[in-house]
Amino acid sequence: MGNLVGDGTEFSCPFCTGKLALKVPSSSTTGDSKKIANKGNCFFPPPGGNCIVIPSAPVPCTPAAVVTDPGQSPVTVDGMPALGEGCKFQCAKGGLLTVSSPTQTIAKHDGAASAAKAVVDAVAVSAAFASTPPPKDKPEEEKKEEQKKENTKAPAPTTTDSFNESQKEQNKKIAERISNGHAYEKHKLTEEEYPGAMRTRKEFKKHIERILNDPAKERKLLPKGRTAIWDDDLSTVIIIHPKSKDGGTMFQPKPIPDKTTNYRGYFDNLKESIEIDNHGQLDE
Repeated sequence: MGNLVGDGTEFSCPFCTGKLALKVPSSSTTGDSKKIANKGNCFFPPPGGNCIVIPSAPVPCTPAAVVTDPGQSPVTVDGMPALGEGCKFQCAKGGLLTVSSPTQTIAKHDGAASAAKAVVDAVAVSAAFASTPPPKDKPEEEKKEEQKKENTKAPAPTTTDSFNESQKEQNKKIAERISNGHAYEKHKLTEEEYPGAMRTRKEFKKHIERILNDPAKERKLLPKGRTAIWDDDLSTVIIIHPKSKDGGTMFQPKPIPDKTTNYRGYFDNLKESIEIDNHGQLDE
């Protein structure tokens, strides 16, 4: 098993230019004098660098993130699963946050826990997360030979590559959630948008996923943690809304009367400072 996550653990986001340090205000369990995090006792204080969801207009990173995967952990903290180093947070702006430097932990309980429970938990965590003893020194010739082999290896994937893969997996889940919601029935079947394209729900999902995985697509941050994405290929708007039942929507916007005669105009008129809950196509 891996390590536990605690106060100060650093996370990375593909859309953030800096590291994000987790804050754990209160916890009955500590490791290396750091408070251990669970699913409900932590948050990311701003700023953590610049958010580049919109590359041409970076803004200070203020992550509104929720735990989507607590990772593997053998213990609970204050009645909730402790966060393991494989945990993931989903930011409302679209980024998937993953651990870049986990806190090393040997957990112990404060006085609030009973002595018997403290001993049991300490033994369990110590067994799971005990540090590996330092390796013995190798002969100089053996070190040189290993160094030669190391120099001939292909370069390892970069951190950015691995985060891209994590983000693609998260985008797949977002696309599936949206395609299983109202968007396909309403916009494709009932209103007959996208004539001749995306004949099945599966194709609808694949189109959403393709747009989400293209960092060149233009994005806008909307109120209440939503993100809008524009796709020129089929004059499409995707709105990611993590807190809604369907996770968002995809549709082909109608021209706005007295303002524009083209599909793109709808997206151009979306502003971060303008509330758009009642635009009639997301919440219906």
